[in-house]
Amino acid sequence: MVNFSTQLGLIAQRINDLSHDQQSNQEIKTRLEASLDAPLGAVDELDSFKLQEVMSNYDRMMQTLSNLMKSFSDTANSIVSNIK
Repeated sequence: MVNFSTQLGLIAQRINDLSHDQQSNQEIKTRLEASLDAPLGAVDELDSFKLQEVMSNYDRMMQTLSNLMKSFSDTANSIVSNIK
C-alpha cells in the first residue's frame, strides 16, 4: 500500500511533467499560429501533425487533472467519513 506522502510526491512529479509538456505545447502552438499568418497552402502535413499532437497532449493533460481532482475529492470524502 502506498502512503499518502508518497502519493503526493507522485502527484507533484506528474504535475511537474505536465508543466514541461505545456511549455513544449506552447512553443508548437506559437509556431503553428505563425504559420496561420502564411498563405493557406503553406500549412503542410507536418504542421497538421504537430497541431494534432498538441491537441492530444492537451486532452491527456486535462484527463490527468480531472483524475487528480477526483482522487483528491475521494480522499477528502474518505477522511470525512472516517471522522464520523
